[in-house]
Amino acid sequence: MSMKKFTRWIPIVMAALLLLLGIFNSHPYYGEYNSVPDVVPILGANVASAQDNVTPCTLVYGYMNDPDPNGLNVRVGPGSGYAIVDRLPSPKTGSYAVVTIVGSVGNWLKISEVSIFNGQEVLKKINGWVYAPLIATSTRDDDYSDSEYVAQLRERPDYNSRTITEIPAEATVPLLGCRGGWVKIRYNKVEGWLSPEGQCPSPVTTCP
Repeated sequence: MSMKKFTRWIPIVMAALLLLLGIFNSHPYYGEYNSVPDVVPILGANVASAQDNVTPCTLVYGYMNDPDPNGLNVRVGPGSGYAIVDRLPSPKTGSYAVVTIVGSVGNWLKISEVSIFNGQEVLKKINGWVYAPLIATSTRDDDYSDSEYVAQLRERPDYNSRTITEIPAEATVPLLGCRGGWVKIRYNKVEGWLSPEGQCPSPVTTCP
């Protein structure tokens, strides 16, 4: 091959090499969010295992109650060792985040979307995990047939379960987990289950 013909092939060879380097050096992405560090594939098996152990929840909501002005981390899996994929705004910034909860593992909640209120509502789809005690709900009267303005804290997520204590309405309580439409909470160092009727997941208004 003459030197002239060899020179004509150089740009094509270089382009092919750059394309191959781009393919093998590209980083994986998680959904529509920020790029995930290379450690995530190593955690993949643990994430899959955690997904198998998820307790499903339905029509459960909670609001951001983290005092950290930097916001609350949303992670790939249920644990602080998993990569961060998003961050919920702190109420100290004037924004209020209400999350839709679809499952729980231990003290971690799986969320599917977040509504952010800051003058106007912004609905955002999100797939990740947040530390449960940093998400809260408010209590409301769960029995309109009596004159008491309280919610029942029960031993198990069952209407026939024993009542551990009564909680005044409009109390803010941290979430510890969920099952079906029930949420596990802590009130005055006592842990128990709050029925769907006893929940008011709004950080700015009271529920009827």
